[in-house]
Amino acid sequence: MQSPRSAAIPFLSLKWKVIVLLAIAMAVISVGGALFYYHRLNDQFQLERTHARERYRQEMHGLLAQAKERLQQLASLLPTLAGGRVALARGDIAGFRRQVDALWPSLQLDMALDEAAFLEPGGALVAHWGDTERPHLPDPIAERLRKVRGGEILPGWG
Repeated sequence: MQSPRSAAIPFLSLKWKVIVLLAIAMAVISVGGALFYYHRLNDQFQLERTHARERYRQEMHGLLAQAKERLQQLASLLPTLAGGRVALARGDIAGFRRQVDALWPSLQLDMALDEAAFLEPGGALVAHWGDTERPHLPDPIAERLRKVRGGEILPGWG
């Protein structure tokens, strides 16, 4: 006769015990592999995203520097326009304005200018070209000009 304890425990053959252990081992390996590759791909994604951000930052910095250089070239070009330098040397602001007025459409098309202003050394607005007529400079430009004149920053920097 069997004892009551042995009757309650079902009998599993060695074959079934091996199959159950192998199934558990395969599940653990599958989950472990999936987690490993998930973390590996996530780390690779973060690294690629960091590299892409750095490339975009460098490209943006280069484009801004290029635009800044182009505007500085344009600023140095304006007084030397045909007859403009002579008019400025005589103090003839109206003559300078006429010279720039004659070239303004081509400057807008060729140089993609929307607005231009000419200032006297003290910072007062002498002439303005563009879509809107303003009696004063926009606040960010006026603030930057104030800092340059005050020696807080160098022209063309910061």
